Amino acid sequence: MSEEIKNDPPLQTLRDGAVVAKIWRQESPEHGAFPSVTIGRTYKDKATGEYQESRSFSGTDVLKAQALLGEAHREAVKWRQYFREIDRQKGAPEPEEPEAVAERNAALQQQLPGSEAEPEANNPTMAQQRDAAMANAAPAEKGPGHERSREP
Repeated sequence: MSEEIKNDPPLQTLRDGAVVAKIWRQESPEHGAFPSVTIGRTYKDKATGEYQESRSFSGTDVLKAQALLGEAHREAVKWRQYFREIDRQKGAPEPEEPEAVAERNAALQQQLPGSEAEPEANNPTMAQQRDAAMANAAPAEKGPGHERSREP
């Protein structure tokens, strides 16, 4: 793993109240791009007023986390298929670069002075771009292991 830490925004953020699942793009020399998922619960620190994320959940938050993880799995499967299609086609348009997303989100946040809203790195248009690219892609041949991507 690289010593360099990147602060790229997540590809997609799924939320149910304070419970949040984030889908991230990871890179591996052996496997190329692949999605990973983190789960947490956001809260506002009373002392600092800053939003924080916790990895502990109350009883009702556990059920929300379970539902979000199911949804995150379905979305991660779509992202994995998208990354494979991009690798296969080499030259197909890629989703917006994370740096551009971060700059756009920062600009939007600055346009909302005095906003108490939690800063979001969510970019629903990236998921829409992925879905559109996959809809226009030629069907790929299914190789070994495709049966592991089951819908619940």
